[in-house]
Amino acid sequence: MKTESEARSVARSLYGEYRVPELVGVNADVEFIGPLAGVHMRIDDGRATVSAPTGQADLVIRSDIEDELLRLVRGETNVIVAALQDRASATGDLLLAFKVAGSMPHIGKQLGSAPGAQGGA
Repeated sequence: MKTESEARSVARSLYGEYRVPELVGVNADVEFIGPLAGVHMRIDDGRATVSAPTGQADLVIRSDIEDELLRLVRGETNVIVAALQDRASATGDLLLAFKVAGSMPHIGKQLGSAPGAQGGA
């Protein structure tokens, strides 16, 4: 089990700016909240900026399962599927949840690509 410090370090590793073509035309704020840490995603017409939580969001996705936050942001777990399997919950703009769900694997690919891809979009 991770400590709060380790969980926050993992969350910070997601910080950066990403190009997400699936989100062109979308402008919104999403918070991903895990048991020990969270991240904020500002979506601005095809760009997603991941940063520290702000408490301000159109959609909040929560999970009490360790590392589920990481899997959701990386696109390894689909937000909708996780909610249906009771591994996560979503409150706020649920239509936005569908839009975000399909785009997360694109962020995961950028996280897994060459150094400089994260934050260098």
